[in-house]
Amino acid sequence: MPRAAVVVALSALAGATPAASLAAPRHPSPMTSRASVSLGSALWSGCTGAAYAGPLGLACLVRPYDARYSATFAQSFDRASPENEFKMLWTQPRKGQFDFTTADAIAALAASKHRTVRGHALLYAAANPGWIDKPFFLTPWTRTSLLNTVRTHIYTEVGHFRTKFPGVVTEWDVVNEPFVQSGARDNNVYQRVIGDDWIEQAFRAANEADPNAMLYLNEFDADTPSARQRAVYALASDFVRRGVPIDGIGLEMHVGADGRYPTLAELKNVMAQYAAIGLRVSVTELDVLRPVAGDPVLIQRAAYNTVAQACQESTNCTGVTIWGVADQYSWRGAAQTATLFSGAFTKKRAYDLVRCRLNDPKPLTGAWTPKDCGPVEVTPPNATTQPPGPADGSSAGSDPPGPN
Repeated sequence: MPRAAVVVALSALAGATPAASLAAPRHPSPMTSRASVSLGSALWSGCTGAAYAGPLGLACLVRPYDARYSATFAQSFDRASPENEFKMLWTQPRKGQFDFTTADAIAALAASKHRTVRGHALLYAAANPGWIDKPFFLTPWTRTSLLNTVRTHIYTEVGHFRTKFPGVVTEWDVVNEPFVQSGARDNNVYQRVIGDDWIEQAFRAANEADPNAMLYLNEFDADTPSARQRAVYALASDFVRRGVPIDGIGLEMHVGADGRYPTLAELKNVMAQYAAIGLRVSVTELDVLRPVAGDPVLIQRAAYNTVAQACQESTNCTGVTIWGVADQYSWRGAAQTATLFSGAFTKKRAYDLVRCRLNDPKPLTGAWTPKDCGPVEVTPPNATTQPPGPADGSSAGSDPPGPN
């Protein structure tokens, strides 16, 4: 049995409805004030010897964080987002056995620094444990059996953090990357077996498990007009119309992998679409590749500024999370220098510009004159030659085994 494993009887939990569902608040939860926008950072567990072992799960020995790592997080960021450790591959590596050892390390660090956590992610097909994609004894899933397993997983994980770390995990990426580039549904096991309502069922289960948590759908390449963006918006609109509990959309924004930088107008237009239906948006996995042409430092800074300014000026944007505390902990690789802190934990000029923008958000009502955050020397090009990077910019590249 894994360390600190929580063994759950699936038959007992599968059909259960948490008592929390009796007092579920309205979703999307309306925004009532906007004094600042949180700046978050992705964290990893500091594991040694982490290795994916198929259906047998993961082996991970949690080690203390480098002092500079935890200090930079505490001094410079408001919220943590686990890169991998909240995904099912880590939290339920064997069917019915929940192991929150590494996930608790993330939550404990955040709690010790009086920071909150964005739970990432409850269901993500690219990070399924082997027993989900290939059931033991070759017994095929049925809609009922897989749906009960999904509900049990969500109830157990969300309930664990709600109980053990009250007030720490305040929002969840309930489903991560359910669409492909064409806008079609990803043909994963949940889609094939449960059917089109698998995403809805996941959101309803998460709401039952913690009615006060903010619930998000997180997607790559949905921040500018595209087939995938239109598919996400259509699903979100349908959820709002039918009362499915959802509070917002997570825009990953691994910028530069496709050879272009988003414009301010594109980002604000997409954010405004969600504002019109009462949904929040949050930039959830931001990093910026530097170009090989022009001044790479200034262009990267300008690209970061564009994202922060869009969030500053869009009243439904509630957070920006940088995907890595510092360059050597970035899934992009240290050589890509894609985060806001150097390998020596030195703050880049872009950090102060982003922080200034997010500390000066446009209020929900009334007049507003934005503060002067300093000059932005260049305008990032819409297209330019990029250095080599992950294949498609998806956060699948940061899945286990991850950093060691």
